[in-house]
Amino acid sequence: MTRKSFKFYLFLGALLPLMGALFFYGQKVSDCSRAKEEVRAVADVLRLQQKRQHLNLCARATFTGADHFYIDNQLETLTLLNREEEEIKSLLAAEKSLPDKAILERLKVLGKNRLHFSEGSVQTFGEVTETLEELVGTVEVNEEDLMRLLTHVEGVSWRGEAPPEKRPQLLITDLHFDRKERGGSEVFELRLKFLKREFS
Repeated sequence: MTRKSFKFYLFLGALLPLMGALFFYGQKVSDCSRAKEEVRAVADVLRLQQKRQHLNLCARATFTGADHFYIDNQLETLTLLNREEEEIKSLLAAEKSLPDKAILERLKVLGKNRLHFSEGSVQTFGEVTETLEELVGTVEVNEEDLMRLLTHVEGVSWRGEAPPEKRPQLLITDLHFDRKERGGSEVFELRLKFLKREFS
């Protein structure tokens, strides 16, 4: 073995432990980075869980003591298309001859145009009871009726009308409305489902 090759092998032998140390250092840095990412992910999950818990506590505080018969007392008592019904009644009162059959039919339809909800599945989770409520059939509403209904369901004020008190948490799950023309005015055929959530 020549002196040149001996120096080369000596240099290579001295370099191997250094390369090994650098490799293990890189592994440790990589492991440390992975551990930091896992800690961040756990912290994010905990923050999300705390936020959900806070929202649940706020909902419980807001909706505890709600009227169990809110739908019967507040929603099903709403009258719909009042203006059209009043116009037809005043037209019939002022008319001296026999009323048109189509007008009488429309008045009959308006008389039956009421909100009626059927109670679907009921589930209880600890102190929370969830009931699926569905509008039976369809009803006709105008824009004002729709906004009044949403005021009662969503709990937001509209044109100075505050939502009724002791409202349970109502979460709309399905809302469809089809636009129709009725005697020059715009009405909507409404289909609605929502989840009623009560806290005990």
